Amino acid sequence: IMTGTLSSGINAEYDAGFSAPSPVVTCRTSLSSPVTSLHLTSLTSTSISLSFSQPRHTAPGAPFSYRIRVRPDGESEELTMLVDGGDVTVEGLQEGTVYGVSVATEGRDGVQGEERVIKAMTVIERLQSHEVLKVTDSRIELAQRGLPTELSLDHLAVSVVQMDRVKRAVVSDTWNNITIPLTQGLDEVKFTLNDLVPGTTYGIQIKLHARFGELPVVTNPGPLAPVTTEINGGGEEKLQRLVEELKRKVAEKVSVVRGNLDRDLASLASLDPDCMAERAQEMVTVLEERLERNVTVMQQIMTGTLSAGICTHPGAGYYSVEDSNLIESRLCKTEAECQAMCKTIWNCETGVWQQPAYHNSDNGHGWCLMYKG
Repeated sequence: IMTGTLSSGINAEYDAGFSAPSPVVTCRTSLSSPVTSLHLTSLTSTSISLSFSQPRHTAPGAPFSYRIRVRPDGESEELTMLVDGGDVTVEGLQEGTVYGVSVATEGRDGVQGEERVIKAMTVIERLQSHEVLKVTDSRIELAQRGLPTELSLDHLAVSVVQMDRVKRAVVSDTWNNITIPLTQGLDEVKFTLNDLVPGTTYGIQIKLHARFGELPVVTNPGPLAPVTTEINGGGEEKLQRLVEELKRKVAEKVSVVRGNLDRDLASLASLDPDCMAERAQEMVTVLEERLERNVTVMQQIMTGTLSAGICTHPGAGYYSVEDSNLIESRLCKTEAECQAMCKTIWNCETGVWQQPAYHNSDNGHGWCLMYKG
């Protein structure tokens, strides 16, 4: 009866003799009660180790082993193994996965005792790379995302060390270790490294300290991620670069404007006296329009929105004088003069020579045009 192999026949006694046997009643007891003291002893990224003690009650003389079943949460496929002792390591598991682990005695005939179940989670090898949110001359703002909410989060251990900016190698024996407390249930945390040296490259590593049940869990640190602080906030250095660039652009523009005026005056002096009045009025109009364009260009230079001006190549498109992309035009008599002007003044290979319809085609005057490029 204790081993589940005996059927008990019960006879009813009647007066001096016995009646016919009553129906047979078959019963089987459990092989054992559940194992005792089941607990986790260690966790890695691919294994779970556990320990347990024998059940309090077992069938006398019945040999048995222990059946271990390991199944990821929410899945039906399981890993099973049969062991003799109470200290077991289950290997070949997936990183950062929660498993249900059951333990039960099992006799040689396959009959099992009552199961005992425990939850376990394999360790995350390392956290995902942290994100740099903002860098100044003395501060680095960071975010660590992807924290495992299945664990009881404790803190982040942040290690900071100086590195060579070019070689990306550690140049200091001093590591600054900072502890960032964590709040349970949050999958990300933002924090700031303060009091840093301007213009210095720092390597940053982060480890997670947490618990699964009573077991401590510590991830491996990721690779050193270099971040360089700005020099004086970057403001003065950037401003100096902008000032120098602005001076250069203004000097170039002044030179171009001065050259334009000299050539326009020379062109006026060479005009046929018969059309001097008409051409003079046209040139005044052109100079007024050019002045307005120059003011616009100077505003663009000051705001840094001016594209480099180059001459368009033949076949790239035909533009009128009123085109919004036109930066500059110059009076010239022939297309050859236009091409020479492009090379000597605007430093480009080919220009567009246009003879406006309102000019007398016999006098050969036209315009050499420069567009935004």
